[in-house]
Amino acid sequence: MCLLNIGEKKLQHVTQENARITIRRLYSGFGSGKTEVPTALTNSMGCVLAQNAPKEGRYPKCKVANSGGIAAFIHLIAYLAAKGHGFLADPKREVHHRCHKKRCINPAHLSFITKKQNLAANGCSTWTLKDDGTNPCQHDPQCILPASAADREKLRVIDENDHKQFLDDFGFDLDPP
Repeated sequence: MCLLNIGEKKLQHVTQENARITIRRLYSGFGSGKTEVPTALTNSMGCVLAQNAPKEGRYPKCKVANSGGIAAFIHLIAYLAAKGHGFLADPKREVHHRCHKKRCINPAHLSFITKKQNLAANGCSTWTLKDDGTNPCQHDPQCILPASAADREKLRVIDENDHKQFLDDFGFDLDPP
């Protein structure tokens, strides 16, 4: 997905702090009634899966906090929150989910690669680690893979140990879920 197609110019007006506020809300859950978003979940791969899921196969969007209603894809908001605006300057590159989970907002799972690399990685035929635990993926950066196909879909609530790891992955303070 090309950054120009999702409102690159709009994201330039979003501060890094407002992106961080938005990610904290997706991580910890927020709202009530129709707009309630539950606390993010995790899996064996270390994904942080936002629960504002759209129809299957689509990238989730949300409105950025304090932005006057600017909406953007959540993985781009996560990347902006962790890395700043620098990625907006290169329209030939894209933010890629190394874990292949469209709802994942863990910046450690996002990389900034060329469109060609992104298309190749999206077609990755490697879906699990080898029996010895090594990653057979040939892409650079490598895809993040589960130990087994069953592990790929097992979700759980984020616990204290996960939270400590995610503080390192995100590089900014998160409210515990």
